[in-house]
Amino acid sequence: MKQALWGFFDHIFKIIFISLLWFLFNIPVFYTIYVLLYSKFNNPAIYIVLVNIILYSPVSFGASYYILQIAGKYASSKMFILFPQFKTKGYISISIFFKGIFKYFFKSIILILINSFVFILLYLNFSIYLKYLTVKIPVLGFILLGITLWAGLLIYLMQVYIIPLLLTRRISFFKIIYQSFLLVTGNIIFTMAISIMITSFFIIMGFTIVGMVLVFYGITSLIQILACLNIYRQYDPTMKIKKENRTLKNIIKPWD
Repeated sequence: MKQALWGFFDHIFKIIFISLLWFLFNIPVFYTIYVLLYSKFNNPAIYIVLVNIILYSPVSFGASYYILQIAGKYASSKMFILFPQFKTKGYISISIFFKGIFKYFFKSIILILINSFVFILLYLNFSIYLKYLTVKIPVLGFILLGITLWAGLLIYLMQVYIIPLLLTRRISFFKIIYQSFLLVTGNIIFTMAISIMITSFFIIMGFTIVGMVLVFYGITSLIQILACLNIYRQYDPTMKIKKENRTLKNIIKPWD
C-alpha cells in the first residue's frame, strides 16, 4: 500500500516515537513471555493471553489512536465529518496517545477477554480432534479438525479490522465483530494479503529485535487503518481516499 509506505516516510519520527512508547509500556509482558519460554513453560493458553495483552492492551489502542491521526492525512473531507475521531490534519500531540488509552480502556479489556477465550477454545478443540477423534472416529475427526482450522483462519483474519473499526465506528462492540466478519468474507483476497504482510513484518521485526522496538507497532497499525479506510470506499464511493502519486523515484531524488 503506497499510502502506508509514504505515511511511514513522511512521519517516520512520529512512528518510531509511538512504536518505542508502545514497546516500553509492554516490556513487562515481553519479559514474562521470555521468562516462560526460558523456563520451558508449555501451556499455550497462557501465551495466547499474553499475546492478546500485547496486541490489544489499552496502550495498543492509545498507539493506534495516535496512528489514526497520521492516517487522517489520506482521509477525505467526508471522512472527517463521519469519523470525528480524526482530530487534526496537522500537529499530532502526545496527549492523543494517552487520550486513546483512557477512551478505549474498557473496550480493550473486553477484546482481550473475548479474543483469548476464542483462541484458547480453538486450540483446545484442535488438540482434542487431532489426538482423539482422528484416531477413534477418523472421518468425523478430520471434518471437525477442518472446520476448526477454517474458523481459526477466519477469526485470525478478522483481527485486521477490529481495532480500526473500534477507532472509527460508534457502534456496539458485537456489531464491530460482525462488521469485521463481513469485511473479511467480502474482501477475502485483500484481507489475506494484508494479514500475510503484517505477519511477515512481525516475524522479520521479531528477528531483528530493533525493528520490533522502533517501528513494528506503528507501521502495522498504519497498514491496518489504511486498509480499513480503503475498504470503506468500496461501500460508499463518496468516502474517497486521497491518492499517493509519489513513486520510489521520489525517495532517491526527493528534490524532483
